[in-house]
Amino acid sequence: MKKLLFILVAFFVSVSAMAQNDGVAFRNVDLATAKKAAASEGKPIFMDAYASWCGPCKYMTSNVFTQKAVGKFINDNFVPVKYDMEKGEGPQLRSDYGVKAYPTFLILDSDGKELARVVGGAGAEEFIAKIKAVYPKAR
Repeated sequence: MKKLLFILVAFFVSVSAMAQNDGVAFRNVDLATAKKAAASEGKPIFMDAYASWCGPCKYMTSNVFTQKAVGKFINDNFVPVKYDMEKGEGPQLRSDYGVKAYPTFLILDSDGKELARVVGGAGAEEFIAKIKAVYPKAR
């Protein structure tokens, strides 16, 4: 019985992990490390500037960034990072980039210079279209 339970738990954990791998693979790094990665990979940075209490931010995390099409688009074109604008390095980033609403999505070059910005959430297809509209180099 214990073996069966272990096998079922292991199965559901592995299925859950596989499903999560289809979405955006946000890197848990500081901005300085993201800049180095952007330079070495030849990609701009995609930054999700969010707040933990923000409803649209939670929607994007749960319903949009988990989708395979969004994951492929963001992962293929950008170095994806996300920062809570109220914790850690977030308050300084909020000030440096003038983030005034959540969610705000910034596209930065490897020096940290802002190339484009999208404010507000959207469904998957609309979100991809918004990013392509402000940053046409994304394919």
